[in-house]
Amino acid sequence: MASIAKFTALSLTVLVESRRAYGWEAIGHTLDRLKLLTSTVEGDWARCPLARVQDDTDFADDGSREIATATWSILKTLLFTTLMLSQSILSAVVYIPSPQSSSAFSSSSETSSPYGMALDVLHVLSHLSFIMPQFGGVASTSDSGLPELKRAFYMALDVLSASETEADRFVEALCHAEGTAGKGKGLDVPRGLSDARKSFALACAEQLVPVLSEAVIQSRVYPLCLPHLWDPSHRETYESAHSVMLAIFASHAQNSAVRQQQPSGVGSAFAEKIVPMYARCLVENSIDDRLSTVQLCMAYAALVRSASSFGYANAAPSDAHDRGTTQADTMAWFCIELLLDAIRHVGTVPMKATLPYSSTASSSAVATSGSTPTPSEHLHRLHLTLISSVPSVPLTLLPRLLTEVKAIVLSVPLSSRERTVDRRAEEMRRELVEALFKAISQDVGDAEKDFAIEWWYENLQNLVRAETPPRHPIFDGAEATATLVEASNIVSRL
Repeated sequence: MASIAKFTALSLTVLVESRRAYGWEAIGHTLDRLKLLTSTVEGDWARCPLARVQDDTDFADDGSREIATATWSILKTLLFTTLMLSQSILSAVVYIPSPQSSSAFSSSSETSSPYGMALDVLHVLSHLSFIMPQFGGVASTSDSGLPELKRAFYMALDVLSASETEADRFVEALCHAEGTAGKGKGLDVPRGLSDARKSFALACAEQLVPVLSEAVIQSRVYPLCLPHLWDPSHRETYESAHSVMLAIFASHAQNSAVRQQQPSGVGSAFAEKIVPMYARCLVENSIDDRLSTVQLCMAYAALVRSASSFGYANAAPSDAHDRGTTQADTMAWFCIELLLDAIRHVGTVPMKATLPYSSTASSSAVATSGSTPTPSEHLHRLHLTLISSVPSVPLTLLPRLLTEVKAIVLSVPLSSRERTVDRRAEEMRRELVEALFKAISQDVGDAEKDFAIEWWYENLQNLVRAETPPRHPIFDGAEATATLVEASNIVSRL
């Protein structure tokens, strides 16, 4: 099969380069055959008992296990063959112009267009999505994966993204098919096959979000994501759903400047409307076995960063800047306040450090730290999430946020002459200070850098309590993630 696939791929390439019209026609016929073949294989797999096998204990005997091994070998060969042909086809689509104007080419312009070819490749890969988890899948969150698979997948999406209309049609059809299957219509699809299909659909939607219309995002993409945001039973689908949500917010934030010039409308504000829901969703997914600490920190920081640029959707052109800035600050602080409420609910952090707001942290944090127990891992994860949001807020909100961060850091106990605390508590304290140092030294923007550095020096001694070697956030920034040197007599390099 490998030799035949290589020969076919090379033949298509040579034919397209030498006789362009007939080459494109041959590509169309090849894709039609691949769609028919892969669709049949997917349908047969849905009815096959092997599709419901979860692990080796589900096999009745060694004979069944050998049949399963042989079947998967055939399926993997089919995937490799398809990828080899797809890469050859996509290379032709990208580098060789379409001969639509040629009289010798009889196929319809839609089929012969680069977008039509890319759509066909994506539909073929969609039919084989149940095989992809064996190779790491195609989701952006997967660290591993088959390079040839990702190359074909993302190349097809790149071609398709050049046409907003075709991208809308593809994602709408894909999400509609998965939504219909999820409602129990049609064949009873095995869970593994259903999850693989949805993961593929979400991965496509994530990459195409910047060119999708608000209507498709609101009516198709968002409903497909929603059920999986709280369901980590299938990890790839769960993480892909969160990636799509963050892509929606990021795309809306990037287009905020353009939206200021557009007439106000209901659809343009959809991403802003779902900010409260997703902020609560992330907080609820901060418990164990959901989002990891790194994922939670990155997601919440991205949400706050996007929220900081919202607020222009329904503002009149005359006051778009002033009103938009105020609404953006309000929306960003809503996300911060929601996280602070969760911290106060989960742990024993002092009540709000600023009631009313003041420029210095409340002394209640220090006063009560003597009786503060070791924070739970859940609480520590929320603390790190709050610190990760420091670079995401504008300068107008930074003093308030740093005041809250200071109160939280001081609430984590440290050993002293008067008391001895758990070693894990000291590790948590150091991790918080290190995370804050990294945020200020590496991630804070230029507009906020001066204030952040000044604040760091003003509060350095209280934060480190002579347990963490103080460092300069500029000259020592490269060492922010290095292993902490536990030496109380190390002084600042300045």
